[in-house]
Amino acid sequence: TETKKTSLLYSVLSKILKAASSPSASMLTIQASKGFVHLAFNQDSEGFPELTIVQPEYSTEACRISLRLLAPTVAFPANDPLSKSRRRKAADCLLTEVFMLVKENSLSLHKATELQDHASTLLKSCASVRSDRKSMEIFLNTLNDLPEQLIATEIASDDFFDKAIVDVIQDIFDKTSTPVQYDDITYVAKMDKVKILLRPWVIASYNEKTSTVSMILDSLGRSTKDPISILRHSASVLLLVSNLVERVKVLERHCAMVPYPSLKGSFAKVLNAAVNDVIGEVQNHVNATDYDLMIE
Repeated sequence: TETKKTSLLYSVLSKILKAASSPSASMLTIQASKGFVHLAFNQDSEGFPELTIVQPEYSTEACRISLRLLAPTVAFPANDPLSKSRRRKAADCLLTEVFMLVKENSLSLHKATELQDHASTLLKSCASVRSDRKSMEIFLNTLNDLPEQLIATEIASDDFFDKAIVDVIQDIFDKTSTPVQYDDITYVAKMDKVKILLRPWVIASYNEKTSTVSMILDSLGRSTKDPISILRHSASVLLLVSNLVERVKVLERHCAMVPYPSLKGSFAKVLNAAVNDVIGEVQNHVNATDYDLMIE
């Protein structure tokens, strides 16, 4: 099982770390780690992008960080389609290890800040999307303007709607042939503005006994000759923004646990840059009059 593989990996690398006393210990650990995962999963040794951030200058920090970063590789092998999940987990592990090393006085503030920035980069796993404000304007206006005759009262609990909105997002990505992972779907579905915009459409489609996405496409067809393209572009923008919002949430969670004011200050800069990325992407893709439909 994956748990046994993880335990074995940790055990092997821990023994290497304890036995090594030379300055080359960190490089030895990294090489042994790659070899282990290669044997366990038959993956190429070059397929570990997370390890490129580890500098084997100081054996203790490099060994511990490389060990932490390789743990997600056991659950999500290098060539696995879940590579984005692996990067996110690696970033989470890296931030945890950075705080532990600072607490033990094993890592300088400068190096800690550098690694925090690397973790933030790992969390940013979606490709950029070309700006097309007209398409987003049509999409947002359509969702915000459900035909009056279709507006209905609430029909179920919040749990029902949460699941229904996840299904709608999945259907949108399926119909637009947008490659996603399940994590991506849940990130989009968790956005408050997405819930507000889609909830009335879920109710209306339920009452009309039809697909929510089919209803949205029919409505988009009244404003454009190519509703699928509008939906595909809008889905890509939502995917990008939700990924950046989730990145901020992860960084906020770790920032709240930082024990030292000096480290909290450096982390705040990393967090602020991530927040600015969200704002920048929204401004890039949405007209100013529609900001309230996108900003969380």
